[in-house]
Amino acid sequence: NPDITDMNRIFPGRELLLPVIDADGKLPSFQYSGVDDSSADVKVEQPDEMVSYTIRPGDSITAVIHRLYGVGYREALSFLDEVATANPHIKDINMIHPGQRLLLPSGFKSPLGEIRREKQPPIVESSDFSFSSSQNYSILGEMLALFDGEIITEGSYHVPLKQLGMLTLDCLRVPMAEIADGNRILIDEEGLIPDSIGSALRQQWNNYYVVSGPRKGNPEDLLDEVVSGLGPPYKYEREGKRFTIGNNPEVTIFFDSIVYAGRAASGIGFDTIGIRLLQNAEEAIPQPLKNAINQRGVAVMELLEVGSPFSAGTSFESSSPTSVRGKRGTDLAQDILLELNFLPERDVDINVYTMERDGFNLTIRAELFLDIHGRRHVITSERAIIQFVDVLEKHGISVMTLSKDDMGVEVIKKVLSLLRINFEKDTFSFQIFSGEKYGQGKISFSALGVEMLDGTVYFVEGEFDEYIYRVLRERWKVKVVVY
Repeated sequence: NPDITDMNRIFPGRELLLPVIDADGKLPSFQYSGVDDSSADVKVEQPDEMVSYTIRPGDSITAVIHRLYGVGYREALSFLDEVATANPHIKDINMIHPGQRLLLPSGFKSPLGEIRREKQPPIVESSDFSFSSSQNYSILGEMLALFDGEIITEGSYHVPLKQLGMLTLDCLRVPMAEIADGNRILIDEEGLIPDSIGSALRQQWNNYYVVSGPRKGNPEDLLDEVVSGLGPPYKYEREGKRFTIGNNPEVTIFFDSIVYAGRAASGIGFDTIGIRLLQNAEEAIPQPLKNAINQRGVAVMELLEVGSPFSAGTSFESSSPTSVRGKRGTDLAQDILLELNFLPERDVDINVYTMERDGFNLTIRAELFLDIHGRRHVITSERAIIQFVDVLEKHGISVMTLSKDDMGVEVIKKVLSLLRINFEKDTFSFQIFSGEKYGQGKISFSALGVEMLDGTVYFVEGEFDEYIYRVLRERWKVKVVVY
């Protein structure tokens, strides 16, 4: 890009010449035309199977894929990695700007194996879900309840207007949404309230808003207008995105739309509402996981097309991770061995020398002793025993000594090394959903993983959420030990 004198200063609308990595990891040949001035038309030679697209204001990657390829927002999420690979110049595929140019495959391969090939991708606008007006208001009422509010859909509502008298609403035709922070939304589906009355209402009562226009049976339309009418700090994001909650364990969930509101606005602890559209009840987030998400200030609303808000009723047995926190030395080593299904003996006397064999006796005390397939192991914190390590090893007894300062991961690693058990420090992930929802939710945590015959034991430092552990235990028989 010789026409750009300072690569650190670029502007919206400027096209860049960028290399595109092909399937073999190579850079294809490319050329540019015209470098006379800053308006030079820079072109990239692109493979036939790629489609060029220039980002417009308001675009997001999922919206572009949805519009050009006719797939739903949720399905578009599964193609993000492919788009990111085709556009290595975009550091964060979730942050794009008007004027940027994307190279998009002319077809996408779904994780489920379905292949879409379209030389001229169709422009399709579609709505995945359809609800009746009464269902829309039930959904809105559920959302408002999370903000300690409600929606009034029957009776009359009176609003005094200075010099004009009294405005009386028939809430059956013009429902009223009340928020705990004092905001009031008049939902005028039929366009009954003239603009002049709406303006007068707003001038005299700055906490009253009027949203009007016919609904199309889509609750997202209604939520969009109501939240937009509230203004800051409320915000509505209609396009789906991944949302990450918590830290070790970390939960990542795809929400079809998101409502943001400051904690001060909600008054009850929720600052975010994540909305998920479900095709069937099996796609619901397990209730314990919802509880964990709620505790972190994010409320979850799940909607079934056949009804309104949905609550998963699957029961999970109460369970908590085993905790060995605060223990030291041989006490911690004993607990670790028990969690790995070994049965150590405490305070065992071991004959190092015998009268019959050596002409004298010498017995030492092992704080922990294991006999595994004929191989004997001693774990001790007694320094006096250290001088006999070589003798014990000669007699087929492995010795591990622990200092008074040894604790946590140091003890775990020493125990595993003594038993010659492999372990791995890594971030482990479990997909919450299967089928079409695969990739739209996962639980991740950093741990020391130990492969045993009956499964993996994960040693996690610090705390571990009890609700998330219930799901891991029920779904995948995961065993977590916190230290």
